[in-house]
Formats: sequence, C-alpha cells, structure tokens
Amino acid sequence: MNKIILLTLVVLSLLLATEARFEEPFFGFTQNQPLEEEEFQCLRDTTYYFIQTITGNDPQTVYQARMASFSGLDTQLIYIPCINKDTDSYPESRVTDQVKTFLKTVHQVSCQVIWIQISVNDDEKCKWTDDIDFNCQRTKEIANYLKATANKNIGFFSSQEDWIKIFGSSEGCSSVSDKKNFYPLYYKHLDGQPNTHDYKDHKFGSFENPAMKMYLSTEECNIKFNANVYYPQYLHIYDY
Repeated sequence: MNKIILLTLVVLSLLLATEARFEEPFFGFTQNQPLEEEEFQCLRDTTYYFIQTITGNDPQTVYQARMASFSGLDTQLIYIPCINKDTDSYPESRVTDQVKTFLKTVHQVSCQVIWIQISVNDDEKCKWTDDIDFNCQRTKEIANYLKATANKNIGFFSSQEDWIKIFGSSEGCSSVSDKKNFYPLYYKHLDGQPNTHDYKDHKFGSFENPAMKMYLSTEECNIKFNANVYYPQYLHIYDY
C-alpha cells in the first residue's frame, strides 16, 4: 500500500467522519518506540489512527498519546489487564481498582476506543492463570466494568494463538461478546494484507466482523511500527 493511496484514504476518512457507516477502511499504526513531535507529524501524512499501549500508571505513554492527539492523529488505547486470583495479596488486581487506576491515568487522553489486550504475559503479579474459566470470568468482569465507567467504545485486542492459550480453544470464552453485550474485535495476524479476508480461517471467540487488524510490522519516517487497517462500522452491531 503506497503513500498516495494512504493519503487518499486519509482524505476520505475525514469526509466520511460524520456518516453512520463507512465504505472504506482507515489505516493506522501502533508504535514500537517513543516518538518526538516531528515524527508523529511525519506519520500523520501516511496514516490516520494512532494506537497506544498503556501499561499501568505510566506517564510517558500517556504523554505519547497526548502528543499524537496534538499532532492531529486520532488516538486509541490498549489496556493490559491484571489477572490474579489472590486479590488480598495484590489488591491492585481487583477489577474495580485496576480499572479506576487505568482511567485516572488516561483521563486527559482524548481517545475513541479502548482495546483490552488478551495476550500471554510473564508478569508474576498479573499473568493469566491456568484456570480458563476464571480467565474468562475475570475478562468479562473487567470489560463490563470498563464499559460502564469509561464512556468509550470498549473492545478486545488479541490473536487466535493467544486466545487459545488463555481460554483453552479458539471457541473458548465465546460468551464474552454477543448481541446483547457486544464488544468489537481488533486482532493480530501479520500476513501483510491490509484487509480482514483472512479472519475466516483465524476466527476465535464469538467475534464475527473484526473492526481492526494489525497486519504488518514495517518502517516509515525512519520509525518502526505495526500497521493496522480499521473498519469503524464494526465497532457496533448493524444488520448487514
């Protein structure tokens, strides 16, 4: 996907911003390194959405997200949940405590979507358990509480591989999203294709039409980042 096409999509995205449905995807990036203002401005000319990972109470990542917004990029956030059965020893892992801490940290960041990251991690205090039922229940509790308190679109970011490891199978925790309690999906599959045609062979959970895909690790403006393709119409349920 060359720069000319990307710039066309940027213009198109601005023109369609007030429409209820979108006919073309948007393109964005997830950074792999801290960026300066001029670097955000360079990427602004090739992309439209900026995805920032927030881990705990990290002022630097919040600063990066705010700088992206100041540079004219629409920002989305990735929230890494803390999963721990022993909430007496680790009270910061309680659902209400961790969500409130996260929202307090990012309250000055203007964002459209918060994605809850479902991926394997090695943090002893917060890593996923071997109890797939507990993993699923805690995931739903975090998502529902975040949705009730954040006043943002809330979704899940994962891959089929991580979903299987955490929930036991690709069909595991299918109750996490349905028509009554819907959550959109942002998934990772680095096949280099800026579309979601591959998802039918990499499905997981109960998600049908992904809203976003991380499809490529690349470099532009001398910056390494992960490229995303975004379909905002799938942030909500419609009768297609």
